[in-house]
Amino acid sequence: MKSITQTLDLESIHITDQSRFDPVAHAMEIEALAHQIVEAGALLSVLLVKPIDFENYELISGHLEFHAYLKALEFDQQLPGRITVYIISAKNEAIALKQIALLRPSNSTATVAQSSAPSEFLPMENVLKRLEMLERKVLDQESFQRSIATVLQALDDRVPVPLPMFQAFDRISEPAAHLQVRRNLEPYIGKAKATKLIEQLQAAKAQGHSLATFQAILAHRGKGLISPEKLMEMSDNWQ
Repeated sequence: MKSITQTLDLESIHITDQSRFDPVAHAMEIEALAHQIVEAGALLSVLLVKPIDFENYELISGHLEFHAYLKALEFDQQLPGRITVYIISAKNEAIALKQIALLRPSNSTATVAQSSAPSEFLPMENVLKRLEMLERKVLDQESFQRSIATVLQALDDRVPVPLPMFQAFDRISEPAAHLQVRRNLEPYIGKAKATKLIEQLQAAKAQGHSLATFQAILAHRGKGLISPEKLMEMSDNWQ
């Protein structure tokens, strides 16, 4: 009997015989296996299908695993939307099912309870897994919020806080203060005079003079660059 191993989209796999497996009756086992699939990041079992047409296949074995994978996708949408299967021809279906019966004596719906925990513990195990998932989501959300806070703080550190007028003039050699002084000066005296005045004030600052008072700015303003009236008007509208 020849079979082909292939990876199929979940949408192309169909259950046509509902009597083979009751997902409602095996809900606990389905969820328990789904949690294990999420932890492993994959289904470590291969389903058995046969072709219906060129693009669609009927599931003939591995119903528990198939339903568990669908449930796992509800828990983790990062799982692939494709799954590995064995494709057999319709004439070889009986032979394949005989082998499956020997591999899974209790039938193809063998439960997770046989390999992990007694069935009576599955409800509690599923609850604990759901709590773990919720805790991870909370931690991820907290981590996300901390990342946002870090980014916002970094932006705050990069964007200069507007300085009071005299503090800005006294720190005029610093790029951020220089820019703030220029933005406030130009509406009152124009770009050319603002450039000359800033050069004068920077030279005074380089000589060690303070520019932290109204009188100090006027003392080092340069001839004809800004009047006391303009300086006073600018101080009233400083930003």
